Amino acid sequence: MKKFLFISFLIMSIFTSLFSCSGNNIHIEGKFNDNANDKKRVYLQTVDLNNAANVNIIDSAIIKNGKFTLNTNLENVPNIGFISVGKMEDLNNDRDNAIMATLVLEPGKIQLNLDKSVYTLAGTERNVELNKIVALINKAQKMQHDAQVAASTGVNTEKSQQDIITNMQKIGKEMKTEVYNFLKTNMNNKAGEFMFFTSSDILDPEQMKELLQLADTSFINMPEIKDLKNVLDNQISSIDKIFVTDMNGNKVKLSDYVGKGKYVLVDFWATWCGPCMREMPTLKRVYDKYKGENFEIVGVSVDDDVEAWKKTVKAKGMDWIQLHDSDKSAGRYYKVNSIPFTLLFDKSGNIINSNLRGDFLERELKKILK
Repeated sequence: MKKFLFISFLIMSIFTSLFSCSGNNIHIEGKFNDNANDKKRVYLQTVDLNNAANVNIIDSAIIKNGKFTLNTNLENVPNIGFISVGKMEDLNNDRDNAIMATLVLEPGKIQLNLDKSVYTLAGTERNVELNKIVALINKAQKMQHDAQVAASTGVNTEKSQQDIITNMQKIGKEMKTEVYNFLKTNMNNKAGEFMFFTSSDILDPEQMKELLQLADTSFINMPEIKDLKNVLDNQISSIDKIFVTDMNGNKVKLSDYVGKGKYVLVDFWATWCGPCMREMPTLKRVYDKYKGENFEIVGVSVDDDVEAWKKTVKAKGMDWIQLHDSDKSAGRYYKVNSIPFTLLFDKSGNIINSNLRGDFLERELKKILK
């Protein structure tokens, strides 16, 4: 699970994929908005969908005068990868400031303009398609940044907060459409498979079922996709089938904590996830404010290191219910492709919202827990 969460965290914050055709030349022209990265090396890397730790460097170049050029020929079948300033192994501790970009590598000339985490694509057909999704991600990131600036300056009024929520919902609908359109024409290649694996959670169940019918057998037979298909085919129909581990090592049902007459926020997180740990002060704040007969938080760790999980819970004073997704079944059931990821359940155990964080989480809880 951790290996796929690692891939998906790259995708919600910078979204990276790569596609190539056997025996075809690929020409990439990259340009930065300034010369701050001059003399640094930019890397074209691929990642194995079955093993996220398997990252291969395909090509590299030195940035000069804010520009770089890559010419390469991938002899293998279509693959997944990314372009980044610096090797991925050197960027793990500063993921938020890493410079990366999504590319579909296919024959022809590709233009890539970068400005930190914001970038645009042009050139080949699939990159033009992908750029529609990238543009929406850029727009959402700018909107979140503007909201944070407004909040810090004290001008984040109730009306502006509602406008932000409305606009984010609009972007979400547009994103859903563009992801679906991209997948419908790419489910039979690695770029489409990677997009589905990391982004299909924004689609409707019927859309996912339709897309899986277009996928190759090798993709359908991946354990995570098998689990998803079982859910979509109603072979798994109840939260009662999801088992996790409590702090004492006992197997418990997730349903023991959800649908018991309280609103419940289920938070998927890990000790190695920087954004997860930065979100903890918000969770502590809302827990202290709303805990009681109407609200509960259930933390679900996806850590491989159980001792690190327990030590962090104690050290950070995370006093709400803490569980461990030891066999990763809960994450697969809810298609948790990136963390932090939250699910908000109503008193009857129905999901009423997801991926709420920061100010958005606090506003939603304020609205329902009057």
